[in-house]
Amino acid sequence: MPEYVAKENKTFLDRILEHLERILEISTKEFVAGYWEKKIQGNYTEEVYHPDQRKCFIQSVESFADILSPFFDLDKTGEIEKDFEEIEKQKSKILEDFENKKLNKDRYIILKLRLIQKLFRRLNLFLRQSGITKIKTAKKFG
Repeated sequence: MPEYVAKENKTFLDRILEHLERILEISTKEFVAGYWEKKIQGNYTEEVYHPDQRKCFIQSVESFADILSPFFDLDKTGEIEKDFEEIEKQKSKILEDFENKKLNKDRYIILKLRLIQKLFRRLNLFLRQSGITKIKTAKKFG
């Protein structure tokens, strides 16, 4: 199996901040559902899919939480862990309601999006409180 080699010599903090920047970029666009668009140029017709921006945001924030989760122990109060567990319970409940046909797909995505926005705000608070962004000696990747 080939070994992973980083293209750039970046710290873990650099990676965290880049991911945060990508999430902010996604969140500055309207959260529209995915759709297909037909583009016609002369005799040529092309269908282009525009991804669901809500799902992109959800996936990005969940990934961000996964990246930060090993550092949750920096929160001496334990609040981030409790908040994270509560959000996971709420996500499970929303999924269960969707699977039991209590929610349609659009309502499911909207409720999950609201929950993930709450998670994102909590993760940002954790970043500030934990001091992760002040680490100067973070190891380099690659």
